[in-house]
Amino acid sequence: MASDLNLTLNVTGSGNINGPVGITTPSSFLNIGANWPAMQTKLTFGTGNNQAKNWYLARRTLGAGLNDDLDLSGALTNELGDAGIAFLAIKILLIAIVAPDGVKKLRVGPGAAGAVVTNAFAGPWANVVSAYSTVDNFAHVINMPWAGYPVTAGTADILRINNPGAANVDYNILIAGTV
Repeated sequence: MASDLNLTLNVTGSGNINGPVGITTPSSFLNIGANWPAMQTKLTFGTGNNQAKNWYLARRTLGAGLNDDLDLSGALTNELGDAGIAFLAIKILLIAIVAPDGVKKLRVGPGAAGAVVTNAFAGPWANVVSAYSTVDNFAHVINMPWAGYPVTAGTADILRINNPGAANVDYNILIAGTV
């Protein structure tokens, strides 16, 4: 089992928008970390606030119209060979479509396929069986570095990811949490 974990996620960016040129040219500027709060999540090894004990990191392919039901309590294996990772709480869920094109989408959550998922992981969807999040490019679906969202083995541990499109979707996934 993993013996150390350090994870830092940053959202960075800057931009500007200018109005019509005249005697004065109005403009607005965004700089994350300057005129916008810094957006960072840091996790170290452990089970408390801002800590995690393991992660699952993978590239997966999901066929058109299919579901990828990930068992968060005992069915995932990471690159270290930690088999049967049994998460107790999920603190980070990050998903990125490998080649986003404006057509590919993924739905994440208990209602992702329009039907109830047996033993669904409720996470941020608060037990609303029809709820899901849509990923068009990338999304930080869960960012709860404190307690995380609980996983209950056998009753609330299936994370559903659905591909509603007509073509395969390759995606990267990072799940970090306590075990």
